Amino acid sequence: MPVNTPAEFISHIKTNPDKTSYGSGGTGSTTHLGPLLFLLANGLSAVHVPYKGGVPAMNDVVGGRIEFSLQSMPAVLPLAKDKRIKVIAMTGLTRSPLLSDVPTLAESVMPGFEISTWNGVMAPARTPATIIRRLNAEIVKALQDVDMKQRLEQESATASSSSPEEYGAYLRSELARWSKVVKTTGVKLE
Repeated sequence: MPVNTPAEFISHIKTNPDKTSYGSGGTGSTTHLGPLLFLLANGLSAVHVPYKGGVPAMNDVVGGRIEFSLQSMPAVLPLAKDKRIKVIAMTGLTRSPLLSDVPTLAESVMPGFEISTWNGVMAPARTPATIIRRLNAEIVKALQDVDMKQRLEQESATASSSSPEEYGAYLRSELARWSKVVKTTGVKLE
């Protein structure tokens, strides 16, 4: 793609509607719905090409068969370091220390815009509150461990924790956000 900045990327897609293709690691995944959220927010359209994982999608970005993909850092970092792909922007709210020269969409062209992947711990709905609190305390403690933080950083992840109530509110907000993308675009989840 003949672009180097987020603004140029948006302009390129705007002037080439439905001629730019993006690959995802599966229908309904963040790598599929994330680009849709980005496209919707900017009034853009592009062609979705589903893959059976991020690696095949990134292979086709490298091979020039598709123009872009939104993928996790572990899938992107080796290709970026080898200069086999060009990273235009990060979708988190802050720059990654692993690619500190790459701007975020939030800082460059879309204030407040964020797409991130996350992991959480769940328990059955009827688990007693005392057990939930104990699990939460132990998980928060484990995430503070220096070795754990280093291990997560090696996987391009950042440790963060919250209370069960904060996590529940976050899950509800994510469900609402992604449900809106699915309804607006008519995506059929498999």
